[in-house]
Amino acid sequence: MFTWQRGTRDTRAPAMVKHQRDSLMRNGIDTIIYYHQYCGECSVKVKGDDKPNCKVIDHSWTLIASFLIYKQNGDAFSLKFNYCKPPIKRKIASCKSIPYFLSIMPTLHKRDETYVQMRRQGKFFPPVPTDGSYEEATLYCRKNRSVISLNEYQKNEGYKYWKSYFWIDKEIRFITLIEQDLNWDKIKRKHGIPFGWRTQAMAFIFQLL
Repeated sequence: MFTWQRGTRDTRAPAMVKHQRDSLMRNGIDTIIYYHQYCGECSVKVKGDDKPNCKVIDHSWTLIASFLIYKQNGDAFSLKFNYCKPPIKRKIASCKSIPYFLSIMPTLHKRDETYVQMRRQGKFFPPVPTDGSYEEATLYCRKNRSVISLNEYQKNEGYKYWKSYFWIDKEIRFITLIEQDLNWDKIKRKHGIPFGWRTQAMAFIFQLL
């Protein structure tokens, strides 16, 4: 199934993530990224000692991975959530995603203006699948908030339809930097997570070792 609307669901941070984010901000950390992956119409395999209710499902959308990324006293950290246990804090060697996100905020602001203009004109974006995998990141910077949401299709076989939009390459670059900061490819290989979630139609809830 495809949709003509970009951004197919409400992916606001779950309560546990909000609590941690607010706690960090109260401690003087004013720039935080909330990054998560989710899929639609996918079955779920629980791996390790996670319980079935550790997954987060909202109207057939399943949350796959959930992280906060931030810098504190010159070091970068990630918090990984699985919703059955306390978040896992890890120091990360690189944090290129935060400065890059800040650098493209003017582009994202113009993107949002384009959304509004297109809606007023009754125009549509190219369709994207409503199932399969999505990646979304929200930047909280003081009182400002900006969101990037990408479907696997937009980065791969659907890219030819999306590449004409001035923001898409920067969004893809940003998601790539987050994956590099989190060493995501290594995590996928270690835990056997499939790279083609949309075609595989399988999601894994996993615990990092």
